[in-house]
Amino acid sequence: MHTCLNVDELVRLIACELVVSRAEATTVALACCHKGFEDPVLDALWETQCDLFRLLRSLPADVWNEGVCTVSVAITYTFPPLNYLV
Repeated sequence: MHTCLNVDELVRLIACELVVSRAEATTVALACCHKGFEDPVLDALWETQCDLFRLLRSLPADVWNEGVCTVSVAITYTFPPLNYLV
């Protein structure tokens, strides 16, 4: 691997260009191919997320309903000192 790819800023710029060009699959593949690429590439991907729909789709199918986009089971997560109901 070329030494310039060890610079996080360069990898982040490459990832941002891939995200802008709507090549999300390629961007995810880049994050998976090398441990050093993972953090800067995932940061670039998360910056472009406008909603949580894709994240909700990764949950088991019996937890949520895609047609209505509602959570079917109330789960309380405790993050001291705050409580969140999902």
